Amino acid sequence: MEHHEWQDLQQTILREELYAKAALDFVRTDAVRLMERTLTLAYSDGIISSQEESDFGDLARLLRIPPGLLAPLQSELADLRAATSIREGHLPAVQTTVLLDAGEVAHLEVSATFRHVTATRSRDIVGRVVVTNRQIYFIGSAGEGGWNVQYGKILRIEERSDGVNLELSVKKGSGTYHHVTKPLILSATLDALVRLHKRLLLMPQTERASRSIPQNVKIAVWQRDQGKCVECGDNNYLEYDHVIPHSLGGASTENNLQLLCRRCNLQKSNKI
Repeated sequence: MEHHEWQDLQQTILREELYAKAALDFVRTDAVRLMERTLTLAYSDGIISSQEESDFGDLARLLRIPPGLLAPLQSELADLRAATSIREGHLPAVQTTVLLDAGEVAHLEVSATFRHVTATRSRDIVGRVVVTNRQIYFIGSAGEGGWNVQYGKILRIEERSDGVNLELSVKKGSGTYHHVTKPLILSATLDALVRLHKRLLLMPQTERASRSIPQNVKIAVWQRDQGKCVECGDNNYLEYDHVIPHSLGGASTENNLQLLCRRCNLQKSNKI
C-alpha cells in the first residue's frame, strides 16, 4: 500500500468512526483483497522488511479483518518472515532421517519430486530433499536411488511455484524439484547456504532475489491487471510473472510483468 493511500484510508475511518463498523462490514471483501495485495507486493522478492510487516499488522487492525479471513494471510506472512530470517543467515537445525557425518547439520528436509529429462523422455522420481550445511541430498523412494549435490556445483537457483529449479555445473541432479510444500523456504535455505559456501553474504543467488521488482512497478502492474490472474481471472494466490522469463533476459518492467495465480504460473513455467 502506498503511503498516501494508507493516510487517506486512516483519516477517513478515524473521521467517520461512528459508522466505521458498518462501513468496514460493507467493504469486507475489498478489504481482504487489499490485504492480499499488500502481502503479494512483499512476497514478490522473497523477503519482508520490518516496515512491510508493521504496515500489514496496522492494516489488519484498521480494517478489522475477522480472524478466520486473516489466518491464511498470517500463515503466508509467517513463511515470508521465516524465509527472510533464513536469507539473513539464521538457519534452523532439524532432525533428519539421513545418517550425517560428524559436524554435519541438517537445516531442512522436505518431500520433493525430481523431473528427470533425457533426449527421449521425461519421468518423475518421487523422493525427499535433505539440505545440510555441507551438501544437498536427494533420496528417491521405491528403490530409485539418489544423489548428493555440493554447493560449489550450483550455478543458479530458480524458485518455481511448487519447487525449485537447480542449474548445476554437472548433469547429475540438475533440473526441477517440484511438489514441494513450501518452495519459498527451500529456495531461501539453498540461497543462504550457497552464499555462505561462496562467501557472498550480500549477494543472493536465487533467481527471485536477482529479479527484484521496484515497488512502483508492482503497484502499476497490480492496478493494470485489476488484482486478478490475466489467464483465468482468479484473485487468489497471485504472483508476479515475467512474460519473457528473467532467465531468458526478460526485464522487471511494467510491460514485461503480469499477474498470474499460482496454478497458471506453474503451468506456464519458464515458457514465453
